Amino acid sequence: MNLDETDNEILVIEWATLFSIAAWLIWKNINDLCFKEATYTLSPPSLAHSIIAKARILSEGWRAPSSWPNLRKAPTAMVVVAIAWIPPTGGWVKLNIVGTSNENPSLASAGDVLRDGAGHLLSGFVAKIGQASAALAELWEFYHGLDLAWKSRYRQLVLDSDSQLSIQWINDIHDSVHPYATLLSSIHRIISRYGLVRIVHVYWEENRVVDWFSKHSLVYPYGMHELVHPPLGIISVLH
Repeated sequence: MNLDETDNEILVIEWATLFSIAAWLIWKNINDLCFKEATYTLSPPSLAHSIIAKARILSEGWRAPSSWPNLRKAPTAMVVVAIAWIPPTGGWVKLNIVGTSNENPSLASAGDVLRDGAGHLLSGFVAKIGQASAALAELWEFYHGLDLAWKSRYRQLVLDSDSQLSIQWINDIHDSVHPYATLLSSIHRIISRYGLVRIVHVYWEENRVVDWFSKHSLVYPYGMHELVHPPLGIISVLH
């Protein structure tokens, strides 16, 4: 009966689409818990957000048949480009951000590096977060990095991150059903304090220093640890 219902819409999504996606995700979540002995399952708010997001994508796809031919285009030729860390100019400082998780979710770590236009390391930290996805680890990176730069009295900040998903979450407007709504609100509050903040997506290769910091954090106890001086192992990568 629900699948045959085509007249009703919720959140501009046909009820039949929303119902089928909800049934599938609830069933999948239960199976992961019962048969795979999963220690991590979606909370009700996270599950609701996933249902709505996936149903909206499916619904919008069916409403845009003109875009289907684009899916059959020949693969784009690979282009090799030179990549390097780009220093900030004009009194700005740059915060490089990365969050990692060995699996999704698993033991997550994070690292931030704050540098000036000459490439000098002004400050940085490593954080051992615990059980979390890579996306959640990255959001905690944004939060702690912004807070660290603010406390260090920097007001013109460029944030480089290789996570397009985290940047999209921060730039989008979210409601209370988003699984990370509280953390995103805290990030927005810190950003609002600054005079100027730019968030830029970069390739992973531009984040090698902070990636080293993130992996190095696994040797530390749980929590955040500020590093005023760079560890010896990072010197060659920093140069």
